Amino acid sequence: MRNKRIGRIRSGLLIASIVVMLSVIGTLQHRWFKRAAVGELARSYRSIYTLVIRTAAREFQRFNPLFDALQSEHGAIEATVEKQWLLYGPKGAVVELFDSISWLDTAAPQELHSYQGPEAGWSLIHDPLFVASLPFSVSGDILKEGMAFDDYQGNSWFVMPGNEKGRLVMIRFNNDAFFSKHVEPAIALALPEFRISWMDFEEMRKRNLPFKFNWGWDDRISFRPFESLLGFSKAPREIGIFVPLVYDREDQHPDPGPGRFAVIESLNGPVTGDLEYTLAMNWFLGMLLLAGVGGGFIVLVLQMKRLSLLRSQEREFVASISHELRTPLSVIRSAADNLSSGIVPPERFDTYCSLISGQVDRLGGMIEEVLLYSGMESRLAAGRRQNSERPLLFAPFFQELEHELSQLASEYGKNLELRSSGLPRGAVTDSEALAMIIRNLVINAVYHAWKREEEGTVIVTARLQVPRSLVFTVEDDGRGIEPKEQRRIFDPFYRDKISREAQEQGSGLGLFLASKRALLLGGTLRVESPRILIDGRKASGTKFVLVIPWVPYEEEEDEQHFNH
Repeated sequence: MRNKRIGRIRSGLLIASIVVMLSVIGTLQHRWFKRAAVGELARSYRSIYTLVIRTAAREFQRFNPLFDALQSEHGAIEATVEKQWLLYGPKGAVVELFDSISWLDTAAPQELHSYQGPEAGWSLIHDPLFVASLPFSVSGDILKEGMAFDDYQGNSWFVMPGNEKGRLVMIRFNNDAFFSKHVEPAIALALPEFRISWMDFEEMRKRNLPFKFNWGWDDRISFRPFESLLGFSKAPREIGIFVPLVYDREDQHPDPGPGRFAVIESLNGPVTGDLEYTLAMNWFLGMLLLAGVGGGFIVLVLQMKRLSLLRSQEREFVASISHELRTPLSVIRSAADNLSSGIVPPERFDTYCSLISGQVDRLGGMIEEVLLYSGMESRLAAGRRQNSERPLLFAPFFQELEHELSQLASEYGKNLELRSSGLPRGAVTDSEALAMIIRNLVINAVYHAWKREEEGTVIVTARLQVPRSLVFTVEDDGRGIEPKEQRRIFDPFYRDKISREAQEQGSGLGLFLASKRALLLGGTLRVESPRILIDGRKASGTKFVLVIPWVPYEEEEDEQHFNH
C-alpha cells in the first residue's frame, strides 16, 4: 500500500509538472508569437505606407528635368522658362500642374516677372505688398538650395536659384491636380483592394484619423487571435498617411514640406484582415500542437500508471488464485492420502468422497471463472453483443436460484430473501447471463459484506419498471464499500482493502464479469453504498442495481418454448 501511495504521488507530481511546464511554454509562446505578429502587422502597414510614398515620389520625379533645367540651362532665364513651359505647361506632356512660373532679381525683390503661357506672355508685377504676401522671404538658404512652401489653398511654391546669378525661380505647383490625376491612379493600380482619398490637415483632425509623419505603427497595433478567427477583428479599416510632395532622391526619405494627407481605406474588411487571420490560425494551430504534445505526455503517464496498476492487480490475482487453488488441492491430497493409506474407516468413505467432490467443484468454478474472463475480454474487444436470448419464465428461474444460493448463504451463516412478485410472467433474455450476474452479486455479498462469524441478510428484489425495463437489486446490511473503492470495484482482479488484508477468498473477477455481462445484455450495473431506502434515508450496507431491457413475449407463440 505504501508503494502504491508513493506511485500515485509520483504520477500526480509528474502530471502537475507537465501541466506547469506546458502553461509556462504556452505563455512564452503566446508572448513570442504576439511580438512576432505585431511586427508582421507593422511591416504590412509599413509596406502600404512605403508603396504610397514611393508611388508619389515616382510620379513627382518626372518633374525633376524641369527643375534641373530652370536651375542649370544656359541662356536667358526668360527663354529657359518659355522652353520648359512648352514641355511641362498645360498643353505639354504633363498638364494642369502649375499655374505660373515667375522669377525675380534678388537685387530688386519688389519686381516679380511672371509667365503664364504664350497667350498671356510675361507680366511685370511691381507691388511690394504682393511680393511681401508670398509665403517665403528672400534669404541665403533659398539662394543656395531652394525651398518648397504650401499656401494651404491647394498649391505649393517651389523656389530655387535660377540659371542666372542672383535670380530666383518660383513655380506655383497645383497639388490637387498632381495627387488626383497622377498619384491616385498609380496607387489604385498598385493597391486595387484599397480606396484612397485626399484631405487636408483640418479634415484629418476632425475625423480623428491616426497618422504619423514618421512611421511608427508598432505602438498602436494589437494582436487578438480569437477575435480574428471569429471575424470580430478590431483592426482599422483605414489608415492616414502624410504623403510629402518633395522626396529626397539621394537619401530615399520624404522631406518635410508640402504634401497631402491620404486616407487608405480597405474595401474588404480591416486593412490587414487576411494577414491577421493567417497569423491567428498559425497561433491556434501552434497552441493545438502544444496541447496535443502535452496531452500525449499526460496520456502516456496515465497509461504507464494504468499499466503499473494492472501489473499490480495481476500479481495480486496470481497470489490470490494460487492461494485459492492451493487450499482445495491440499484438501484433496490429504483426503486421497488418508483413503489410500487405509486409515479412513469404511463408514466415512462417503464423507471423504463428498469432500473431494466439493473441492473439485470449487476448483472447476475458479477455472471456469478465469476462462469466462478471457472469453469476455475477447468478446468485448470484438464488440459483440449477447445473442443467446430465449424466452424465460421467471418463477422456475428464481426458484432454482433461491435453492442454490440459499445453501451457500446458510453455509456462511447468512440469510437470503428473494422477492420477485413485481415481475411479469416472463421475458425474452439471456437466462444464463442474468443468472450469472445475480449469482455473482449474491456470492460477493456473502463473501465480503460481513466477517465470517457475523450474521446478515442478503435481499434480492426483482420488478418491472414501466415501460420497458427490468430492475434487479441485490442489497445487504453489511460493512459497505468506501467511496474511493467504489470507482474500482468493477475493474478486473480488483479487491478492496479489507478483502486483501483479511485474505478473503475470491479472484476479483466476479463484479467485473457481472458488469460486462450487463453491458452485453444492453443494460447497466451500478452500486450504492450506503444504500438509499425507499423513503430516501441512507442505511448501512451496499446495494447493486441491475437494469436491463424488457422484451415481452407473445404467449401463444412462445408457450412451447417455456414448456420445453
